Amino acid sequence: MRILIYFEPKRRNQKIYEGVRVRKSLKGACELNGISYTSDPRESYDIAHFVGVRDEEVINEALLKKAPVIISALMCENDPDAAMLVQKGEVPTLAPRTLRILNRVTLIIVPTEDGRIILKHAGVETPIRVLSEGVNLSRFDPTNELEKQIFLRYYHLEKSRKLVVSVGVYDKEAGLHDLVNIARKRPDSEFYFFGRKKGWFMPRVVRRVLKVAPKNCHFQPIVDDDVYRSALLNANVFFVPSYVKAGTVSFLDAMAAKCQIIARESAVYADMLTNKKEAHICKTTSECEKKLGSFLDGKLESTVDAAYELAQTVDLKKVGMALKDIYDSLYYFGGLS
Repeated sequence: MRILIYFEPKRRNQKIYEGVRVRKSLKGACELNGISYTSDPRESYDIAHFVGVRDEEVINEALLKKAPVIISALMCENDPDAAMLVQKGEVPTLAPRTLRILNRVTLIIVPTEDGRIILKHAGVETPIRVLSEGVNLSRFDPTNELEKQIFLRYYHLEKSRKLVVSVGVYDKEAGLHDLVNIARKRPDSEFYFFGRKKGWFMPRVVRRVLKVAPKNCHFQPIVDDDVYRSALLNANVFFVPSYVKAGTVSFLDAMAAKCQIIARESAVYADMLTNKKEAHICKTTSECEKKLGSFLDGKLESTVDAAYELAQTVDLKKVGMALKDIYDSLYYFGGLS
């Protein structure tokens, strides 16, 4: 049994963005569990596993070969090349093309039960399994001072400065206006937002927000894996101000780095994190500001230990074992057990 694990970003500078990280996690899970895989659709394979629906041509080729096709969904909502949800009002939905592709494949894997409910509500009829994308805990070592220095040297920062890290897309739903306003009130801290435009065009409202950002609020493109990982290892807070669902893989990286998560409720799948246990989850912008400030001032209890324990339950070895069961069921028995 051989698995095709495929995701090909459509743009440059995709070295660490969410779709690539999920692809890397799937490969790592296979390697840890002795599962043979390839990334080349020209080679022979028995099952095809995709990250998102952008690679429709390769998906169609796999379907023509009568190979079972799996799609990992809702793990990379910050990545324009892998994101699926369309936000219309308060209810996430799917574009017609995305729904059409999802209803042609064999199986969809989502990271949370809430994600499964969202897809069903959007019209998905394909079987859906809940399984995290997993996280490689060995990549994050808070005691590794050399690795922590990478980010500080890259951006010429003082180690004494408090650091808040966010990721997302440069659009009006990312909460950038709120991030700027909070940063303006916290001149003692540095705020870094890493993201990428959906295309060459950046909305005018976003350009205005970036133009008035204070000096301690830095809007950056996607950076290399070691720089981003070092940022998380240095950060006091992983802050998610987004008004729409954020990528679960980025939450997992923050959990593995033992970085405190403070997030807007609308950005988090309902059953992924528990408020005041693995994260501080906020309903409003004012609550985000209050909790972020309280944590930076040492007045809010940390949840990083519980979050790390949760990350341990979805390390790549365990996820790979569950993946193997799914692959075996499709390959040997023609369906899910």
